[in-house]
Amino acid sequence: MVDPIIHCSLATVEAIRLKVVEASPDAKIVIDRHGVIVDLNEEAEFLFGYARSDLFGRPIEILLPEEVRERHKGHIASFFQAPRRRDMGVGLTLNGLHRDKVEFPVKIRLAPIVIEGAEGGIFGLAVVRRAE
Repeated sequence: MVDPIIHCSLATVEAIRLKVVEASPDAKIVIDRHGVIVDLNEEAEFLFGYARSDLFGRPIEILLPEEVRERHKGHIASFFQAPRRRDMGVGLTLNGLHRDKVEFPVKIRLAPIVIEGAEGGIFGLAVVRRAE
């Protein structure tokens, strides 16, 4: 009989978590409290048309249509004042902006990520999916 409990090292578990995030069919983008992109997965690269290295350290607004960028900064501040899991823009049509400047409809789910000891301590995760 095989023991159903599998023991993995912490390094193995962390490697699995990274692969799960990268393999996700949803774009995942992490920002700091200033709206600066600190991480993203391969699907985010594909969806928005940017290489990861082109987005690190850039404001999240680069992925939004010009007409909503300033207003979005206020939404980021609100999210970090009361961080919680939620859908973004319920009842609204939201658009992302591809690198080639073509807008496309998106659905976005937000979640806070707390990292003890990290500067700022809390980050925002946006899970983005192309809307049907």
